Amino acid sequence: MSIGGEGIAMDEFEKRATELLVTEPAKLASLLRLRGEVQRFAAQPWPGTGQPSAEALNARNQHLIDEAAKLLGPEHFRRLFGAEPGAKVTLVDPQIAAAAGELPPKLR
Repeated sequence: MSIGGEGIAMDEFEKRATELLVTEPAKLASLLRLRGEVQRFAAQPWPGTGQPSAEALNARNQHLIDEAAKLLGPEHFRRLFGAEPGAKVTLVDPQIAAAAGELPPKLR
């Protein structure tokens, strides 16, 4: 298993990004910092709700994708994400998120 900074095991994204940007350590560091910001955003407690909405998570994820496209450039972006820069991604389905906790879940 590969080990990333601070003795933490690398996940697949970090491994692929490291291989792709092996000659561009500053760009790699910026990409991983951006990713960390998105992960912290998703994990933070939200007053009154306990979690961010599907729309908020999708907007923040889209921001990561858009910023990564700017940072990496089109070719590196395609190689790392397997998609075209500017692609719109819905990570969290709002209907499924709204049904979370319902037994049985009711899809709207």
